[in-house]
Amino acid sequence: MKNLTQGNTFKIFFMFGIPLVFSGLLSQSYNIIDTMIAGKCIGEDGLAAVGGTAGLIQLTSSFMWGYSSGFCVYVAQMFGDKNYYGIKKCVIYNLLALLAVCILIGGGMLLFRRPLFEFLNVDVRLYRDTSLYFSIYISGLYFIILNDCFIKIFNAIGDSKMSFLMSCLAAVLNIGGNILSVAVLKMGVLGLVLASVISASVVDLCYYLRLLQIFRQMDVLHLRVGYDPAVLHKSVSYATPTSLQQITMYFSSAAVFPYINAIGASATAAYTVVIKIFDINACMYQGASMTVSNYTAQCVGGHKYHQLGKGLAVGAVLAAFCLIPLLILCALFPRQISLFFFDKGVNEDALGYAVLFMRYYLPFLVFNMINNLLHAFYRGVRATRLLILVTFIGAASRILGTLLLAPAGGMQGIYGAWVISWVAEAAITLILYFIGKWKPKELLNQQTAAH
Repeated sequence: MKNLTQGNTFKIFFMFGIPLVFSGLLSQSYNIIDTMIAGKCIGEDGLAAVGGTAGLIQLTSSFMWGYSSGFCVYVAQMFGDKNYYGIKKCVIYNLLALLAVCILIGGGMLLFRRPLFEFLNVDVRLYRDTSLYFSIYISGLYFIILNDCFIKIFNAIGDSKMSFLMSCLAAVLNIGGNILSVAVLKMGVLGLVLASVISASVVDLCYYLRLLQIFRQMDVLHLRVGYDPAVLHKSVSYATPTSLQQITMYFSSAAVFPYINAIGASATAAYTVVIKIFDINACMYQGASMTVSNYTAQCVGGHKYHQLGKGLAVGAVLAAFCLIPLLILCALFPRQISLFFFDKGVNEDALGYAVLFMRYYLPFLVFNMINNLLHAFYRGVRATRLLILVTFIGAASRILGTLLLAPAGGMQGIYGAWVISWVAEAAITLILYFIGKWKPKELLNQQTAAH
């Protein structure tokens, strides 16, 4: 456990943020291995089966990701205020809430998966494998979501090393499971999804045992958690806006898939690879963003408003330092990188779609880096209305761009709409930051009194 607001800010961000970068990369690694094994052992159809509902899975997961991001801001604030019993209550309440949400949303998705597949234009040839992968993944969704939730809980209390260690364990379990189930036992997409769910469950258990140790160190393990409407209400008030933000963001992603699937299996397979490449690059700045969010929340909890701007600036330097070299590498060697994910006999159309994205569109990810950092900052200071506003602008511009550009431009139109949304959202987030719309009332009162 560590208070991020005490000590040298550059050193704190480096020591806390770099493990998060590697944690993110390791978390992505087994998703990437899924894609690589599907492409090389199952083929293009396997990639398409795994990726055909990726947007729907993201949309299904988005509420929970947003929810955990929101209430963990509250956890970070309570940690800054040394309210350890409040942390225990908040964590337990929200782990149970996530279970209920997973059951409700997951059950609904499974019940209506056929019309959802039809909406997404899932290839009829791939329906069986797509349905199998989707059904098992959604059934094990809670265990997968818990991995992300535990990462955020431990990050909120300044323990990024635990996230890194557990990401290492998850990567080993998932990769080993993939090799055994798909490459050796030839279980196809069933092996891919089972490896993901089982590895997530084992890691969840390890996180839970460590959490009990943390509660013991905080001297709250023995305290009973009864119903506390104040903590529950505040948890929900923190979590709901970020959930809406995530849903809005991923809805725009899911809305693109009917256009992609309509182009054909090559486009679907390529987009599956593109998403993985995007995720790898995004990991390079998400560690800095999570550090900004937790640092900012701890500053607010400890009433250290004078440190907010410095934290954001240091986070931006760390994010750029991690991201830009990888962007250059992807732009210079797009074909070689794409071939890591595809079989040697891959359709040239699928390969071309992936290369096109990396060479001409991925460099614009710098704008999304800006968005991600400022989103994290706004979460930390609880500027939730701004967060929802800028997310809506980004999602709306992407959907509108897709509607206008995709019919004539195909995959170039889809990629172009993605870039338009990044740039539009970055412009708005920066304007709102510099005019100070995010400032908490306490900070504004301090500034008014100083003048």
